[in-house]
Amino acid sequence: MWLGGRDGAMRFWINKYEPLAASKGGMDAAGRSGEPPFVDGSHRREPYLSEELATISSICRGSNFAPRLNTGDIVVYLTKKRRYGDDAETSMRLTAVLEVVRKFDSHEDAAAWLIGEGRTPPSNCLVEGNDDLDAEACAPCSPGKRRDLETCYRSRVEQYPVYFICDPLWLCLESPPTVTDAILESALGRVPMVQTPTTWTRREVRALLRKVGLGHVRLPGR
Repeated sequence: MWLGGRDGAMRFWINKYEPLAASKGGMDAAGRSGEPPFVDGSHRREPYLSEELATISSICRGSNFAPRLNTGDIVVYLTKKRRYGDDAETSMRLTAVLEVVRKFDSHEDAAAWLIGEGRTPPSNCLVEGNDDLDAEACAPCSPGKRRDLETCYRSRVEQYPVYFICDPLWLCLESPPTVTDAILESALGRVPMVQTPTTWTRREVRALLRKVGLGHVRLPGR
């Protein structure tokens, strides 16, 4: 079943992922497949990001993130720190501001809802018949590592089957704004953790958005 409405007070999260643009092989995959360079680089995109739909599951962080989300929460996505394109220094990019709008108890429930809405379940929705992405569309990964990752992803889904549908409040997957440690420290007081995301205040998230030129992005609520 899906659970609509808000589970509680709105919370603000910052999370990170590794996009295709993080490596030359990933950029080559973007060129071959036509995928934007700042989508997630794995064979099960996590998060799944597009203009029409964004989704979050537990396949990447296990218990550390998705099971802690509520409907109504806001999630800001940064890329991991890498040297992107012709950048002289390593940095992050801010690619998405999402509002969590639907929570499903299982990937099967989420897939049924998506199909009912005329949408194809994304690759991070692990249900029968929803194959992983072709290697040509992903960052380089050996067949053995890919199999190991798939086993790990499926194990996490068995343990933490929750699945979230999000509305993109703002999204840029082609040339997103640069975020440095200095910007994060100025806006947030510190650099967010990678493996276990934490919550932030509305004021802190708003400060981060302003510092990267996104002060116009409207956050729900007061």
